[in-house]
Amino acid sequence: MRDASLAVPLSGALGPTPTDIFCRVTARSGDMLRLGSEHPRLVVLGGTLVLVCLAAFLIATWRTLTGALRLYVRHFPTFLPAVLAVVALGVGASVLIRVSDALVARGPTADVPAARSAITIGLAIVQQIAGLVVVAPLAVYATAELSAGRRLDMRMVLGAERAYLGRTTRALARPLLAATLAGLLPFGVIPATVLAVRWFFIPQAVLLDGASPAKARGASMRAVWRQPVQTVALMFLLVVLVVPGPLVGVLVLVLVYATQSFAIVNLASGIVYAMVSPFAFVAATLLYLHGRQDAPATG
Repeated sequence: MRDASLAVPLSGALGPTPTDIFCRVTARSGDMLRLGSEHPRLVVLGGTLVLVCLAAFLIATWRTLTGALRLYVRHFPTFLPAVLAVVALGVGASVLIRVSDALVARGPTADVPAARSAITIGLAIVQQIAGLVVVAPLAVYATAELSAGRRLDMRMVLGAERAYLGRTTRALARPLLAATLAGLLPFGVIPATVLAVRWFFIPQAVLLDGASPAKARGASMRAVWRQPVQTVALMFLLVVLVVPGPLVGVLVLVLVYATQSFAIVNLASGIVYAMVSPFAFVAATLLYLHGRQDAPATG
């Protein structure tokens, strides 16, 4: 039995919160230790299967990931607006969370903990969706232009953001809402994942092929069918890539436990998340371009 505990905030960081990851990791570690003591062979088999799948995913997407990393690092100043957009959205969400906390504390729901939790979780979801919508035009356009050998500057990237933000928002609004609502259902992670895979390339279809918001979903599904294994593998690996941010925050959380300085914890996590988030669109765009190049000619 524990003789002490620490209250941690639900949100306030860019991306997944370190405190949430810390609680989940400790809980799952306890479950794995208990399962390992009762069924050690099952744990070894499961761990081996995870490692094999991870290796297979890396092999399937190696060309895309290495190409995306080289492009992102070499031209990082070009992608800086996308990084700053993630930071701005995170700061805005944090301010809204603090304002909502103050309003809840003074309102009739001050003694209802669920009220603050619902607002915080809702704003966190909105932050993630807004990040996808805002960062997509910046990163997709820059990746396509740079991979074609064309020179870019920040002014051109911001111009593409203004030109394509409206169409990208309209194309992503219904799919993101449907996937989010599906994920809230019991066992909803399965249909939500299926929808996410099918609509993985909506931003690329809008920006690179001129698909209308109504036709972008169909164009995305056709792109997925051209390379289904690579798409699923890349989605899984990009989710894994989001983890380093919260893990850095967890490390800081352990180091500053005595001071309970969660602002520092969230700052460390947010910096890593803001750097990684645009990279996900770079990798997805390169995979989309590879699929177009490898597709058989018609006509």
